[in-house]
Amino acid sequence: MSSVVVLEPVASSSSSPAPSAGPTPGTNQLGTEHPQRPLHLLVVEDEPATSRALSAICRRLGWEVSVAGTLAETWLLLGRKPDVVVLDRILPDGDGIGVLKKVRGENHPVRVAVTTGTVDMERYQAVRDLGPDLFLTKPINLQALLECLGFDG
Repeated sequence: MSSVVVLEPVASSSSSPAPSAGPTPGTNQLGTEHPQRPLHLLVVEDEPATSRALSAICRRLGWEVSVAGTLAETWLLLGRKPDVVVLDRILPDGDGIGVLKKVRGENHPVRVAVTTGTVDMERYQAVRDLGPDLFLTKPINLQALLECLGFDG
């Protein structure tokens, strides 16, 4: 069995909110300006077991969750303005990094956790330069992901 490798949280130059220790009265986990609505997570993942597991966990934590298995579905669901995107790098219809480029290029206040099944240092550096909040290899380290989402575990 392979070990889980968390490469590192990546410092971002975006305006993503900093995680908090959890919700406090009048705020949500990320301290966003919409405290009365659940946070919205967009899971972009073509592996059904992974997307189901992430969705189930985050729903139990009170998040609203949308799932996209392709880039085409992702572009549609980005219109719902998610607070966090868990983004698989390799999808059936292309490279998920285009999503990261778009949200960073348009200064969307969204956290992005990039996941990948393979690590090539050249590609890792290219992704890192785009400013994801977290870069994880699969299998996903759930604790690191939840910390990125604003939960202390």
